[in-house]
This record gives sequence, C-alpha cells and structure tokens, in this order.
Amino acid sequence: MSTSAAKASAPSREAEFDVDLFVIGGGSGGIRAARVASGHGAKVMLAEEYRLGGTCVIRGCVPKKLFVYASRFSDTFDEAAEFGWRLSVPHFDWPSLVAAKDREITRLEGLYGTGQEGAGVEVVRSLCSRTRIRCASSKTAAAYARVRS
Repeated sequence: MSTSAAKASAPSREAEFDVDLFVIGGGSGGIRAARVASGHGAKVMLAEEYRLGGTCVIRGCVPKKLFVYASRFSDTFDEAAEFGWRLSVPHFDWPSLVAAKDREITRLEGLYGTGQEGAGVEVVRSLCSRTRIRCASSKTAAAYARVRS
C-alpha cells in the first residue's frame, strides 16, 4: 500500500477529539480565549463551575466599584444644597444597595453567556481539573480523555 493510500485510509486525528480547545474557567481570560478561538473556527468547550465572569466580575473589581460609586453620593447631596437643591434627609439602605449590586452582576454574567453562545462556544457548568481533563458533568465525562491539549 502506498504512503498516500495509507494516510487516506487511516482515521483522521481530528476525529479523536470532541473539541479543538477546552477552556477551564469562565473568568475574563477564559471567556476571551474561548470567544477568540471560536471566532477563528475552532470548536470550543468552556467549563465553569460557578458563574461566568470570574473573580473580578463576580466577587472583586466590579462589586467594589459599585460600592465605591454608591459611597460618593452622600457628598453630592451635601453639595447640591449649596446650589439651590432642596432634598429631604437622605437615607441609606444597605439591603437595597446589595440587591442593586447583585442585579448588575447577574446582568453582566448574562452578557458573558450570551457572548459565548453567539460565538458558538459550548459552556458546560462543571468543575474540571487541569491534571486530568475530567468534568463532573455527565455531558463531558465521556469526552474527558479525548480533548486535544
């Protein structure tokens, strides 16, 4: 058998894998890597155990910025009176601020999900490990050994 005939009859290496890129973690880096790779034609699967957006969006930078922004209103109320505004006594309500923060984070997470979906990335809600690409989700359990590194 000729070399070209052997190559033609051999199974394609591409057929061994379910995806071209498997991304562990839906933080800002994982989200971008998945979307860009998919945009270049790769079949991409992203695994995220918790929420899309990562530490910055869900627990860190964004919530902090919302809280800092809210904290600055008290000075503005004081200054407004000097410019003719008559305001009733301002009242701060912590539960309302936390609820507003939670709504904004949920909105941002939804945008990340919509962006991944629109880019053709398959998002799997599952915990995965780097040492053995093995996910707790039944959807990806059968494919864990066939992911291209």
